[in-house]
Amino acid sequence: MTLKISRMAAGLGVTACAALAIPAASLGATTVGQVVVNQPEICPMGSFIQKAVTSGPNYVIPTDGVITSWQAALTGNGNVALRVYNPTNGDPDTFTPVLESAAATFSDKTVVASKPTRLSVKAGQVIGITNTGVFADGCAIPTANATDKRGFEPTVPALGAGELFTTIPNSLLNVAATLEADADKDGYGDETQDLCPTDATSQAACKVPGAPDVKGPKKKTKSTNATFKFSATDAVSYECKIDKKAFSACSSPKKYKKLKPGKHKFRVHGLTSGGAAGADSRFKWTVEKK
Repeated sequence: MTLKISRMAAGLGVTACAALAIPAASLGATTVGQVVVNQPEICPMGSFIQKAVTSGPNYVIPTDGVITSWQAALTGNGNVALRVYNPTNGDPDTFTPVLESAAATFSDKTVVASKPTRLSVKAGQVIGITNTGVFADGCAIPTANATDKRGFEPTVPALGAGELFTTIPNSLLNVAATLEADADKDGYGDETQDLCPTDATSQAACKVPGAPDVKGPKKKTKSTNATFKFSATDAVSYECKIDKKAFSACSSPKKYKKLKPGKHKFRVHGLTSGGAAGADSRFKWTVEKK
């Protein structure tokens, strides 16, 4: 069966691999798996998963989040889809598919093609692929380690049905996925799919905060200390400044001590989760000589 599944004959060493060409993940995103272009391994119709890895990157989802795209370098007319599997405790050969991307076609194993998707995943799940069409070149990366174990199942069971995978040693699945955080748990990746990752009700740009309401000292006072309390709708954080000093991160209440006699000016504005500043509020007062 190995000869039908793989073009890698027993006893061959590591095949020379082309340089990695995975598109750069967005800031804060994580790449799960790997893609190496121009690999000769074929993908027969069926399901594939990475069961164990010694010499390559992890194919296990490291943290909860959203897969926003996936990458492969295949040649063929098959309909290939990314699948996400739950492992089975105590059974290293059985995995249950729980999520699947839309099927995609690939035409050139010498380049990495990236396919958009949106799959909410959990830590500990494993990525794999299915192929329901013509055999495709570029399915796997040969290695010298027998403990690099790819899994193959000649069918494509429905989601929720456990799959028993036959082990193919010396082999890494040639697929990668881009994982992004999902702070507000709305099912959209925070880097490329959600412009307001702190609001689960919207993926549009966060509303810019209005000018904060500010309470401060009396307009004329002999106290050399000053305390300001402030709040603004839609503000995630704040920046404050006093007199000629630069804005810096702050929170309410903001306190100042040992101010010199004379006129002073306090300014504060709210920030969105993306760092956009809202309108300033200004507060002027005078510290009189004692």
